Amino acid sequence: MKESPKNTKKKVLMCYHSADYGGVEQQIADIINGLSGDIDFYIACPNGPLVKKYFEAGAVGHINIKPKSEADFIYSLNIARLIKKKKIDIVHSHELLTGFLAMLGAWIAGCERRIYHVHTSFTEWKHKGIKKYPALFVNTLANYIAGNFFATDVLALTGEIKRVRMKKEFIKESKITVIPNGVDLKRFKFSEIDRDFIRDRYNISSNDIVIGNMARFTEEKGQAVL
Repeated sequence: MKESPKNTKKKVLMCYHSADYGGVEQQIADIINGLSGDIDFYIACPNGPLVKKYFEAGAVGHINIKPKSEADFIYSLNIARLIKKKKIDIVHSHELLTGFLAMLGAWIAGCERRIYHVHTSFTEWKHKGIKKYPALFVNTLANYIAGNFFATDVLALTGEIKRVRMKKEFIKESKITVIPNGVDLKRFKFSEIDRDFIRDRYNISSNDIVIGNMARFTEEKGQAVL
């Protein structure tokens, strides 16, 4: 009797504290969509509209979990247990809060690869009043430990973000890999019918030039450049 071939796919656990519509959540869906043929993806995040999209993209499992606070070390232990139970090979955690706690859990579990990805540096956050000083100290310390000790790899979207992570966050250069966001070119396929429909809908002349930007109103989204 022939034995069925063993599953040789790597298992990746994606960790984030949201499944609502947003840039990080969409990037997770895009990664799953592009790589699910070669990788089994598990998602650790709360319930939300993007969970369905993750499964449609090819995810094989969802765990309804998120950090309840900045010091939710029970979350880290639960991540460690999950890694052991599912035999996870790689943990990819996003942003500072979830990133630090998930990296701690992956480090405790002895996970093979631990990828830490902060999309917007905490040095760009806008705190008001005296709150910014203790927040800056705590964020700097947590980010430094996660990037230099708990993580095996730190991701940056651009060379400029890599520079910020090195100069302002004190992350070792050897830890950082730059991987720019990809672009789904099918979304930009020209359609004269769609163009005319939108122009008619908003009463825009065919001679007018239209430029758009869809993002939240924060400095890093580049409204000033637009």
